[in-house]
Amino acid sequence: LDKATPMILLGAGNLGRAIAAHIDFESKGFELIGIFDSSPETVGEKIGNLKVSDISSLEEFCRENHPVGAILCIPKEAAARETDRLIDLGIRAFWNFTHYDLKINHKDVAVENVHLGDSLATLSYRLNSGNEE
Repeated sequence: LDKATPMILLGAGNLGRAIAAHIDFESKGFELIGIFDSSPETVGEKIGNLKVSDISSLEEFCRENHPVGAILCIPKEAAARETDRLIDLGIRAFWNFTHYDLKINHKDVAVENVHLGDSLATLSYRLNSGNEE
């Protein structure tokens, strides 16, 4: 955790914004170096100290900055399309908030899947079963 691995975020909607603005990446061993989105209304906005870039500039950015990880806060269909592109650009680790299963086609990358609905269901189960650990 003492090494700052460069990471990018795809998807600057509500979830992506919250993650970019409120996660202390440095304390977890990462440095958020770029945020990308396809929405013309979002591109150019500032989140924290980073400006949202158009997804069309992803290749150039990755060639110049060499990110190793990506945070996916995009729709499942977009994740299926963008994952191959990201791996070709050198991304080897994914913090995946989509419901796309990256491991099916990409066994050689590190993936941490986050399913917020599953987490909420687990909380409900613990609350209602009397097991509130």
